[in-house]
Amino acid sequence: MTSSDSSFHFQQAALLSLDVLAREFGGARPQLFKGALTFVLRIVETRHPAVLTAALLATSTLITALGVRLVPHISVVVPALIRVLEESVAPIRPNKEELGVALAWIDGCGMSLLGTLSLFIHPYLPQMLRPILRLTALATSPAVAECAAATGTKGGAADLGCGATALGDQVTAISKVIANAVPSRQLLPVLAEVVGSVSQAGAPALVHLLGLLQTHLALDPEGCALDSERALCFQILFHAFSHRELRAHGSIPVEAAASACLTQLVARLNDAAFATFWGRALGWAFPAAAAGEGKPDDVPSHARALTFFRIFHGTQTLLQTLFTPYFAEVLPHALALLPSERHEAEQYRALTRAILVFVELGMLHGGTVPERELRTLEKALVASLGFSELRALEASLLACLGALIGALGPDGSPALHHALCMATRSERLEQRLGALRGLARIYDTLGNSALSLAPEAMPFLSEMLEDGDQDIRAEALSLMRTNEFKMVQCDES
Repeated sequence: MTSSDSSFHFQQAALLSLDVLAREFGGARPQLFKGALTFVLRIVETRHPAVLTAALLATSTLITALGVRLVPHISVVVPALIRVLEESVAPIRPNKEELGVALAWIDGCGMSLLGTLSLFIHPYLPQMLRPILRLTALATSPAVAECAAATGTKGGAADLGCGATALGDQVTAISKVIANAVPSRQLLPVLAEVVGSVSQAGAPALVHLLGLLQTHLALDPEGCALDSERALCFQILFHAFSHRELRAHGSIPVEAAASACLTQLVARLNDAAFATFWGRALGWAFPAAAAGEGKPDDVPSHARALTFFRIFHGTQTLLQTLFTPYFAEVLPHALALLPSERHEAEQYRALTRAILVFVELGMLHGGTVPERELRTLEKALVASLGFSELRALEASLLACLGALIGALGPDGSPALHHALCMATRSERLEQRLGALRGLARIYDTLGNSALSLAPEAMPFLSEMLEDGDQDIRAEALSLMRTNEFKMVQCDES
Protein backbone atom coordinates (compact mmCIF):
# COMPACT_ATOMS: atom_id res chain seq x y z
CA MET A 1 0.00 0.00 0.00
CA THR A 2 1.47 3.39 -0.99
CA SER A 3 1.46 6.41 1.31
CA SER A 4 -1.26 7.97 -0.86
CA ASP A 5 -3.46 4.89 -0.56
CA SER A 6 -2.87 4.83 3.17
CA SER A 7 -3.90 8.49 3.45
CA PHE A 8 -7.19 7.87 1.63
CA HIS A 9 -7.78 4.79 3.75
CA PHE A 10 -7.45 6.85 6.93
CA GLN A 11 -9.66 9.60 5.47
CA GLN A 12 -12.36 7.07 4.66
CA ALA A 13 -12.19 5.61 8.17
CA ALA A 14 -12.40 9.11 9.68
CA LEU A 15 -15.40 10.02 7.54
CA LEU A 16 -17.26 6.85 8.47
CA SER A 17 -16.51 7.45 12.14
CA LEU A 18 -17.74 11.03 11.83
CA ASP A 19 -20.95 9.77 10.23
CA VAL A 20 -21.56 7.40 13.13
CA LEU A 21 -20.88 10.11 15.72
CA ALA A 22 -23.13 12.63 13.95
CA ARG A 23 -25.96 10.11 13.79
CA GLU A 24 -25.56 9.34 17.47
CA PHE A 25 -25.01 12.81 18.95
CA GLY A 26 -25.84 15.33 16.20
CA GLY A 27 -29.46 15.74 17.24
CA ALA A 28 -28.61 16.57 20.87
CA ARG A 29 -25.40 18.56 20.37
CA PRO A 30 -25.31 19.85 16.76
CA GLN A 31 -22.92 22.69 17.61
CA LEU A 32 -20.10 20.16 17.99
CA PHE A 33 -20.32 19.22 14.33
CA LYS A 34 -20.64 22.63 12.67
CA GLY A 35 -16.92 22.91 11.95
CA ALA A 36 -16.74 19.35 10.65
CA LEU A 37 -18.88 20.19 7.64
CA THR A 38 -16.21 22.52 6.24
CA PHE A 39 -13.64 19.75 6.54
CA VAL A 40 -15.92 17.22 4.81
CA LEU A 41 -16.81 19.61 1.98
CA ARG A 42 -13.12 20.03 1.18
CA ILE A 43 -12.84 16.29 0.75
CA VAL A 44 -16.00 16.23 -1.39
CA GLU A 45 -14.52 18.88 -3.67
CA THR A 46 -11.45 16.71 -4.35
CA ARG A 47 -13.82 14.19 -6.06
CA HIS A 48 -11.42 11.37 -5.29
CA PRO A 49 -13.31 8.10 -5.85
CA ALA A 50 -11.66 6.39 -2.88
CA VAL A 51 -13.35 8.72 -0.37
CA LEU A 52 -16.12 10.51 -2.25
CA THR A 53 -18.93 8.12 -1.33
CA ALA A 54 -17.97 8.19 2.35
CA ALA A 55 -17.71 11.99 2.22
CA LEU A 56 -21.18 12.30 0.69
CA LEU A 57 -22.58 9.97 3.35
CA ALA A 58 -21.04 12.06 6.14
CA THR A 59 -22.23 15.28 4.51
CA SER A 60 -25.84 14.13 4.35
CA THR A 61 -25.74 13.15 8.04
CA LEU A 62 -24.24 16.50 9.02
CA ILE A 63 -26.89 18.39 7.04
CA THR A 64 -29.63 16.53 8.91
CA ALA A 65 -27.92 17.14 12.26
CA LEU A 66 -27.27 20.84 11.74
CA GLY A 67 -30.66 21.62 10.19
CA VAL A 68 -31.57 25.31 9.90
CA ARG A 69 -28.18 26.27 11.36
CA LEU A 70 -26.93 25.79 7.81
CA VAL A 71 -29.14 28.56 6.38
CA PRO A 72 -26.43 31.28 6.72
CA HIS A 73 -24.02 28.99 4.84
CA ILE A 74 -26.45 27.67 2.23
CA SER A 75 -24.96 29.75 -0.59
CA VAL A 76 -21.65 27.93 -0.10
CA VAL A 77 -22.74 24.43 0.88
CA VAL A 78 -25.48 23.76 -1.66
CA PRO A 79 -23.69 24.90 -4.86
CA ALA A 80 -20.61 22.89 -3.87
CA LEU A 81 -22.70 19.75 -3.45
CA ILE A 82 -24.70 20.28 -6.64
CA ARG A 83 -21.48 20.58 -8.65
CA VAL A 84 -20.64 17.02 -7.61
CA LEU A 85 -23.97 15.79 -8.99
CA GLU A 86 -23.62 17.80 -12.21
CA GLU A 87 -20.14 16.46 -12.91
CA SER A 88 -21.21 12.87 -12.26
CA VAL A 89 -23.87 12.95 -15.01
CA ALA A 90 -22.16 15.41 -17.39
CA PRO A 91 -20.44 12.83 -19.65
CA ILE A 92 -22.45 11.51 -22.59
CA ARG A 93 -21.75 8.00 -21.28
CA PRO A 94 -21.03 8.18 -17.55
CA ASN A 95 -19.05 5.24 -16.23
CA LYS A 96 -20.22 3.06 -13.37
CA GLU A 97 -18.28 5.04 -10.77
CA GLU A 98 -19.88 8.32 -11.88
CA LEU A 99 -23.36 6.80 -11.84
CA GLY A 100 -22.66 5.36 -8.42
CA VAL A 101 -21.74 8.82 -7.16
CA ALA A 102 -24.96 10.26 -8.59
CA LEU A 103 -27.05 7.63 -6.85
CA ALA A 104 -25.20 8.12 -3.56
CA TRP A 105 -25.73 11.88 -3.87
CA ILE A 106 -29.48 11.55 -4.46
CA ASP A 107 -29.97 9.01 -1.69
CA GLY A 108 -27.89 11.00 0.78
CA CYS A 109 -27.30 14.70 0.16
CA GLY A 110 -30.35 15.28 -1.99
CA MET A 111 -32.76 13.75 0.50
CA SER A 112 -31.09 15.56 3.43
CA LEU A 113 -31.19 18.96 1.73
CA LEU A 114 -34.85 18.60 0.80
CA GLY A 115 -35.84 17.20 4.15
CA THR A 116 -34.02 19.87 6.15
CA LEU A 117 -33.92 23.00 3.99
CA SER A 118 -36.92 22.62 1.67
CA LEU A 119 -38.16 26.17 2.30
CA PHE A 120 -34.74 27.68 1.54
CA ILE A 121 -33.44 25.56 -1.32
CA HIS A 122 -35.70 26.71 -4.15
CA PRO A 123 -33.11 29.12 -5.70
CA TYR A 124 -30.94 26.05 -6.34
CA LEU A 125 -33.69 23.70 -7.52
CA PRO A 126 -33.20 24.33 -11.27
CA GLN A 127 -29.53 23.47 -10.96
CA MET A 128 -30.42 20.37 -8.95
CA LEU A 129 -33.32 19.15 -11.08
CA ARG A 130 -31.54 19.13 -14.44
CA PRO A 131 -28.96 16.44 -13.55
CA ILE A 132 -31.52 14.45 -11.55
CA LEU A 133 -33.87 14.28 -14.55
CA ARG A 134 -30.96 13.55 -16.88
CA LEU A 135 -30.48 10.32 -14.96
CA THR A 136 -33.83 9.08 -16.29
CA ALA A 137 -32.51 9.45 -19.83
CA LEU A 138 -29.49 7.33 -18.88
CA ALA A 139 -31.56 4.40 -17.62
CA THR A 140 -31.22 2.44 -20.87
CA SER A 141 -27.70 3.56 -21.75
CA PRO A 142 -24.82 1.09 -22.22
CA ALA A 143 -23.13 2.64 -19.20
CA VAL A 144 -26.01 1.62 -16.97
CA ALA A 145 -26.03 -1.91 -18.36
CA GLU A 146 -22.31 -2.13 -17.70
CA CYS A 147 -22.82 -0.76 -14.19
CA ALA A 148 -25.60 -3.22 -13.39
CA ALA A 149 -23.46 -6.16 -14.47
CA ALA A 150 -20.29 -4.92 -12.84
CA THR A 151 -18.54 -6.71 -10.03
CA GLY A 152 -15.75 -5.26 -7.99
CA THR A 153 -14.35 -4.51 -4.63
CA LYS A 154 -16.46 -3.81 -1.59
CA GLY A 155 -17.69 -0.24 -1.70
CA GLY A 156 -17.36 0.01 -5.47
CA ALA A 157 -20.08 1.26 -7.82
CA ALA A 158 -21.48 -2.22 -8.28
CA ASP A 159 -22.35 -2.33 -4.60
CA LEU A 160 -24.40 0.84 -5.05
CA GLY A 161 -26.74 -0.97 -7.43
CA CYS A 162 -26.56 1.63 -10.22
CA GLY A 163 -28.62 -0.32 -12.73
CA ALA A 164 -31.67 0.94 -14.59
CA THR A 165 -34.01 -0.10 -11.78
CA ALA A 166 -31.93 1.66 -9.16
CA LEU A 167 -31.75 4.82 -11.26
CA GLY A 168 -35.50 4.88 -11.77
CA ASP A 169 -36.26 4.12 -8.12
CA GLN A 170 -33.93 6.81 -6.77
CA VAL A 171 -35.11 9.51 -9.17
CA THR A 172 -38.75 8.62 -8.42
CA ALA A 173 -38.09 8.76 -4.69
CA ILE A 174 -36.42 12.17 -4.71
CA SER A 175 -39.04 13.52 -7.15
CA LYS A 176 -41.79 12.59 -4.69
CA VAL A 177 -39.91 14.38 -1.93
CA ILE A 178 -39.57 17.50 -4.11
CA ALA A 179 -43.25 17.35 -5.10
CA ASN A 180 -44.30 17.11 -1.47
CA ALA A 181 -41.81 19.45 0.18
CA VAL A 182 -41.69 22.44 -2.17
CA PRO A 183 -44.80 24.67 -2.36
CA SER A 184 -46.42 25.54 -5.71
CA ARG A 185 -45.26 29.16 -5.65
CA GLN A 186 -41.64 27.91 -5.64
CA LEU A 187 -41.83 24.65 -7.58
CA LEU A 188 -43.90 25.68 -10.61
CA PRO A 189 -41.53 28.48 -11.73
CA VAL A 190 -38.64 26.04 -11.43
CA LEU A 191 -40.36 23.38 -13.54
CA ALA A 192 -41.25 25.97 -16.16
CA GLU A 193 -37.63 27.15 -16.21
CA VAL A 194 -36.08 23.71 -16.72
CA VAL A 195 -38.68 22.06 -18.98
CA GLY A 196 -37.00 23.31 -22.16
CA SER A 197 -33.61 21.79 -21.38
CA VAL A 198 -35.26 18.68 -19.94
CA SER A 199 -37.18 18.18 -23.21
CA GLN A 200 -33.91 18.22 -25.11
CA ALA A 201 -32.53 15.51 -22.82
CA GLY A 202 -35.11 13.07 -24.21
CA ALA A 203 -38.57 11.67 -23.64
CA PRO A 204 -37.79 9.82 -20.36
CA ALA A 205 -36.66 13.05 -18.69
CA LEU A 206 -39.75 14.95 -19.88
CA VAL A 207 -42.04 12.11 -18.77
CA HIS A 208 -40.47 12.24 -15.32
CA LEU A 209 -40.87 16.00 -15.06
CA LEU A 210 -44.55 15.70 -16.00
CA GLY A 211 -44.90 12.95 -13.41
CA LEU A 212 -43.33 15.23 -10.81
CA LEU A 213 -45.88 17.94 -11.65
CA GLN A 214 -48.75 15.44 -11.52
CA THR A 215 -47.58 14.16 -8.12
CA HIS A 216 -47.30 17.71 -6.80
CA LEU A 217 -50.83 18.53 -7.94
CA ALA A 218 -52.15 15.34 -6.35
CA LEU A 219 -50.40 16.07 -3.04
CA ASP A 220 -51.35 19.74 -2.91
CA PRO A 221 -55.12 20.19 -3.38
CA GLU A 222 -54.73 23.94 -2.91
CA GLY A 223 -52.05 24.25 -5.59
CA CYS A 224 -52.54 26.27 -8.78
CA ALA A 225 -55.06 28.56 -7.13
CA LEU A 226 -53.52 31.61 -8.82
CA ASP A 227 -53.76 32.48 -12.51
CA SER A 228 -49.98 32.86 -12.63
CA GLU A 229 -49.52 29.30 -11.35
CA ARG A 230 -52.01 27.91 -13.88
CA ALA A 231 -50.17 29.74 -16.63
CA LEU A 232 -46.94 28.00 -15.60
CA CYS A 233 -48.66 24.60 -15.70
CA PHE A 234 -49.97 25.38 -19.19
CA GLN A 235 -46.46 26.39 -20.28
CA ILE A 236 -45.07 23.07 -19.07
CA LEU A 237 -47.83 21.08 -20.77
CA PHE A 238 -47.26 22.75 -24.12
CA HIS A 239 -43.73 21.40 -24.18
CA ALA A 240 -45.38 17.95 -24.16
CA PHE A 241 -47.72 19.03 -26.96
CA SER A 242 -44.71 19.95 -29.12
CA HIS A 243 -42.70 16.79 -28.48
CA ARG A 244 -44.08 14.58 -31.28
CA GLU A 245 -43.73 17.27 -33.91
CA LEU A 246 -40.16 18.13 -32.90
CA ARG A 247 -38.71 14.74 -31.95
CA ALA A 248 -41.28 11.95 -32.46
CA HIS A 249 -39.26 9.33 -30.54
CA GLY A 250 -40.85 8.58 -27.19
CA SER A 251 -44.02 10.56 -27.95
CA ILE A 252 -46.46 7.95 -26.65
CA PRO A 253 -45.23 7.98 -23.00
CA VAL A 254 -44.86 11.77 -23.12
CA GLU A 255 -48.46 12.19 -24.27
CA ALA A 256 -49.72 9.68 -21.70
CA ALA A 257 -47.89 11.56 -18.93
CA ALA A 258 -49.24 14.90 -20.17
CA SER A 259 -52.77 13.48 -20.30
CA ALA A 260 -52.51 12.27 -16.70
CA CYS A 261 -51.06 15.61 -15.61
CA LEU A 262 -53.80 17.60 -17.36
CA THR A 263 -56.47 15.37 -15.83
CA GLN A 264 -55.05 16.15 -12.39
CA LEU A 265 -54.91 19.85 -13.19
CA VAL A 266 -58.34 20.25 -14.80
CA ALA A 267 -60.15 19.26 -11.62
CA ARG A 268 -59.06 22.57 -10.05
CA LEU A 269 -59.64 24.85 -13.07
CA ASN A 270 -62.70 27.04 -13.40
CA ASP A 271 -64.55 27.28 -16.72
CA ALA A 272 -62.66 30.37 -17.82
CA ALA A 273 -59.24 28.89 -17.09
CA PHE A 274 -60.01 25.63 -18.90
CA ALA A 275 -61.51 27.51 -21.85
CA THR A 276 -58.29 29.52 -22.12
CA PHE A 277 -56.15 26.40 -22.23
CA TRP A 278 -58.55 24.62 -24.59
CA GLY A 279 -58.59 27.55 -27.00
CA ARG A 280 -54.83 27.71 -27.12
CA ALA A 281 -54.51 23.94 -27.66
CA LEU A 282 -57.25 23.94 -30.30
CA GLY A 283 -55.57 26.77 -32.16
CA TRP A 284 -52.29 24.89 -32.09
CA ALA A 285 -53.78 21.63 -33.43
CA PHE A 286 -56.54 22.98 -35.70
CA PRO A 287 -55.78 26.57 -36.75
CA ALA A 288 -58.92 26.84 -38.87
CA ALA A 289 -61.14 25.83 -35.93
CA ALA A 290 -59.67 28.40 -33.60
CA ALA A 291 -59.67 31.18 -36.17
CA GLY A 292 -63.28 30.54 -37.09
CA GLU A 293 -62.39 30.42 -40.76
CA GLY A 294 -61.85 27.73 -43.32
CA LYS A 295 -63.89 24.63 -43.90
CA PRO A 296 -63.88 21.73 -41.42
CA ASP A 297 -61.98 19.59 -43.91
CA ASP A 298 -58.96 21.90 -43.88
CA VAL A 299 -56.15 19.42 -43.20
CA PRO A 300 -54.05 20.22 -40.12
CA SER A 301 -50.80 18.57 -39.10
CA HIS A 302 -51.47 14.89 -38.42
CA ALA A 303 -48.78 14.88 -35.71
CA ARG A 304 -50.41 17.80 -33.91
CA ALA A 305 -53.90 16.32 -34.21
CA LEU A 306 -52.73 12.98 -32.81
CA THR A 307 -51.06 14.70 -29.86
CA PHE A 308 -54.17 16.79 -29.22
CA PHE A 309 -56.54 13.82 -29.02
CA ARG A 310 -54.19 11.72 -26.91
CA ILE A 311 -53.50 14.43 -24.35
CA PHE A 312 -57.15 15.41 -23.98
CA HIS A 313 -58.31 11.79 -23.66
CA GLY A 314 -58.00 11.72 -19.86
CA THR A 315 -59.79 15.06 -19.53
CA GLN A 316 -62.65 13.92 -21.76
CA THR A 317 -63.02 10.75 -19.69
CA LEU A 318 -63.02 12.74 -16.44
CA LEU A 319 -65.42 15.51 -17.45
CA GLN A 320 -67.89 13.28 -19.36
CA THR A 321 -71.00 15.39 -20.10
CA LEU A 322 -69.20 18.59 -19.03
CA PHE A 323 -66.90 18.08 -22.02
CA THR A 324 -69.84 18.10 -24.47
CA PRO A 325 -69.46 21.70 -25.75
CA TYR A 326 -65.75 21.15 -26.40
CA PHE A 327 -66.52 17.85 -28.15
CA ALA A 328 -68.97 19.63 -30.47
CA GLU A 329 -66.42 22.34 -31.25
CA VAL A 330 -63.72 20.00 -32.52
CA LEU A 331 -65.89 17.18 -33.94
CA PRO A 332 -66.10 18.46 -37.56
CA HIS A 333 -62.34 18.77 -37.72
CA ALA A 334 -61.87 15.32 -36.18
CA LEU A 335 -64.21 13.68 -38.67
CA ALA A 336 -62.43 15.36 -41.56
CA LEU A 337 -59.33 13.39 -40.60
CA LEU A 338 -60.99 9.95 -40.67
CA PRO A 339 -59.75 7.97 -43.67
CA SER A 340 -61.66 8.06 -46.94
CA GLU A 341 -58.94 6.07 -48.69
CA ARG A 342 -56.15 3.66 -47.87
CA HIS A 343 -53.24 4.92 -45.77
CA GLU A 344 -50.07 3.00 -45.02
CA ALA A 345 -48.50 5.37 -42.49
CA GLU A 346 -48.44 4.09 -38.91
CA GLN A 347 -48.99 7.61 -37.58
CA TYR A 348 -52.19 7.91 -39.61
CA ARG A 349 -53.49 4.64 -38.17
CA ALA A 350 -52.66 5.90 -34.68
CA LEU A 351 -54.49 9.16 -35.44
CA THR A 352 -57.52 7.21 -36.68
CA ARG A 353 -57.61 5.17 -33.45
CA ALA A 354 -57.37 8.33 -31.33
CA ILE A 355 -60.21 9.99 -33.25
CA LEU A 356 -62.40 6.90 -32.96
CA VAL A 357 -61.93 6.82 -29.19
CA PHE A 358 -62.64 10.56 -28.97
CA VAL A 359 -65.84 10.28 -31.01
CA GLU A 360 -67.00 7.16 -29.17
CA LEU A 361 -66.56 8.79 -25.75
CA GLY A 362 -68.22 11.99 -26.92
CA MET A 363 -71.35 10.18 -28.11
CA LEU A 364 -71.50 7.90 -25.07
CA HIS A 365 -71.43 10.99 -22.85
CA GLY A 366 -74.37 12.55 -24.66
CA GLY A 367 -72.59 14.76 -27.16
CA THR A 368 -74.96 16.09 -29.82
CA VAL A 369 -73.87 15.28 -33.36
CA PRO A 370 -75.44 17.39 -36.13
CA GLU A 371 -76.96 15.62 -39.12
CA ARG A 372 -74.10 16.53 -41.43
CA GLU A 373 -71.50 15.09 -39.07
CA LEU A 374 -73.59 11.93 -38.56
CA ARG A 375 -73.61 11.23 -42.27
CA THR A 376 -69.88 11.97 -42.50
CA LEU A 377 -69.18 9.58 -39.64
CA GLU A 378 -71.37 6.83 -41.12
CA LYS A 379 -69.58 7.05 -44.45
CA ALA A 380 -66.12 7.06 -42.85
CA LEU A 381 -66.85 4.08 -40.59
CA VAL A 382 -68.32 1.95 -43.38
CA ALA A 383 -65.31 2.71 -45.58
CA SER A 384 -62.78 2.14 -42.80
CA LEU A 385 -64.21 -1.30 -41.99
CA GLY A 386 -63.06 -2.31 -45.46
CA PHE A 387 -59.45 -1.15 -45.23
CA SER A 388 -57.07 -4.03 -44.57
CA GLU A 389 -54.54 -1.49 -43.27
CA LEU A 390 -56.99 -0.71 -40.44
CA ARG A 391 -57.74 -4.33 -39.53
CA ALA A 392 -55.87 -3.84 -36.26
CA LEU A 393 -58.33 -1.04 -35.45
CA GLU A 394 -61.43 -3.17 -35.98
CA ALA A 395 -62.31 -3.23 -32.27
CA SER A 396 -62.09 0.59 -32.11
CA LEU A 397 -64.07 0.95 -35.34
CA LEU A 398 -66.86 -1.31 -34.09
CA ALA A 399 -66.91 0.38 -30.67
CA CYS A 400 -67.31 3.77 -32.35
CA LEU A 401 -69.96 2.31 -34.65
CA GLY A 402 -71.81 0.99 -31.59
CA ALA A 403 -71.76 4.46 -29.99
CA LEU A 404 -73.05 5.96 -33.23
CA ILE A 405 -75.88 3.41 -33.40
CA GLY A 406 -76.77 4.14 -29.80
CA ALA A 407 -76.95 7.84 -30.61
CA LEU A 408 -79.04 7.24 -33.75
CA GLY A 409 -81.44 4.79 -32.15
CA PRO A 410 -83.67 2.46 -34.19
CA ASP A 411 -85.34 5.35 -36.00
CA GLY A 412 -82.06 6.91 -37.14
CA SER A 413 -80.23 3.73 -38.14
CA PRO A 414 -81.88 2.64 -41.43
CA ALA A 415 -79.47 4.67 -43.61
CA LEU A 416 -76.44 3.15 -41.88
CA HIS A 417 -77.99 -0.32 -42.05
CA HIS A 418 -78.60 0.06 -45.78
CA ALA A 419 -75.05 1.29 -46.39
CA LEU A 420 -73.64 -1.76 -44.61
CA CYS A 421 -75.94 -4.09 -46.56
CA MET A 422 -74.70 -2.62 -49.83
CA ALA A 423 -71.09 -2.92 -48.67
CA THR A 424 -71.54 -6.70 -48.35
CA ARG A 425 -71.54 -6.81 -52.16
CA SER A 426 -68.11 -5.20 -52.43
CA GLU A 427 -65.50 -6.93 -54.57
CA ARG A 428 -63.02 -6.62 -51.73
CA LEU A 429 -63.08 -9.36 -49.12
CA GLU A 430 -62.08 -6.96 -46.31
CA GLN A 431 -65.03 -4.71 -47.08
CA ARG A 432 -67.52 -7.58 -47.14
CA LEU A 433 -66.24 -8.95 -43.83
CA GLY A 434 -66.20 -5.52 -42.23
CA ALA A 435 -69.74 -4.78 -43.38
CA LEU A 436 -70.95 -8.12 -42.01
CA ARG A 437 -69.47 -7.33 -38.59
CA GLY A 438 -70.92 -3.84 -38.74
CA LEU A 439 -74.40 -5.34 -39.26
CA ALA A 440 -73.83 -7.62 -36.29
CA ARG A 441 -72.95 -4.59 -34.17
CA ILE A 442 -76.22 -2.88 -35.16
CA TYR A 443 -78.24 -5.89 -34.04
CA ASP A 444 -76.25 -6.30 -30.82
CA THR A 445 -76.59 -2.61 -29.91
CA LEU A 446 -80.29 -2.18 -30.72
CA GLY A 447 -81.43 -5.62 -29.58
CA ASN A 448 -85.09 -6.32 -30.40
CA SER A 449 -85.46 -2.76 -31.69
CA ALA A 450 -83.37 -3.82 -34.70
CA LEU A 451 -85.85 -6.52 -35.81
CA SER A 452 -87.54 -4.04 -38.11
CA LEU A 453 -84.22 -3.66 -39.96
CA ALA A 454 -83.36 -7.35 -40.16
CA PRO A 455 -85.60 -8.27 -43.15
CA GLU A 456 -83.67 -5.87 -45.40
CA ALA A 457 -80.46 -7.75 -44.64
CA MET A 458 -81.75 -11.26 -45.34
CA PRO A 459 -81.16 -11.25 -49.14
CA PHE A 460 -77.67 -9.88 -48.62
CA LEU A 461 -76.87 -12.48 -45.98
CA SER A 462 -78.21 -15.21 -48.23
CA GLU A 463 -75.82 -14.11 -50.98
CA MET A 464 -72.95 -14.23 -48.50
CA LEU A 465 -73.68 -17.88 -47.78
CA GLU A 466 -72.23 -18.53 -51.23
CA ASP A 467 -69.16 -16.34 -50.70
CA GLY A 468 -65.79 -17.80 -51.58
CA ASP A 469 -64.38 -17.04 -48.11
CA GLN A 470 -65.13 -19.56 -45.37
CA ASP A 471 -65.08 -16.96 -42.56
CA ILE A 472 -67.65 -14.82 -44.33
CA ARG A 473 -69.93 -17.79 -44.95
CA ALA A 474 -69.71 -18.85 -41.30
CA GLU A 475 -70.39 -15.35 -39.90
CA ALA A 476 -73.25 -14.75 -42.33
CA LEU A 477 -74.89 -18.03 -41.33
CA SER A 478 -74.47 -17.26 -37.64
CA LEU A 479 -75.99 -13.80 -38.07
CA MET A 480 -78.96 -15.16 -40.05
CA ARG A 481 -79.70 -17.77 -37.39
CA THR A 482 -79.44 -15.18 -34.61
CA ASN A 483 -81.89 -12.85 -36.36
CA GLU A 484 -84.32 -15.68 -37.16
CA PHE A 485 -84.23 -16.82 -33.51
CA LYS A 486 -84.96 -13.29 -32.27
CA MET A 487 -87.84 -12.89 -34.71
CA VAL A 488 -89.37 -16.21 -33.58
CA GLN A 489 -89.04 -15.16 -29.95
CA CYS A 490 -90.66 -11.83 -30.73
CA ASP A 491 -93.57 -13.50 -32.53
CA GLU A 492 -94.13 -15.91 -29.65
CA SER A 493 -94.21 -13.14 -27.12
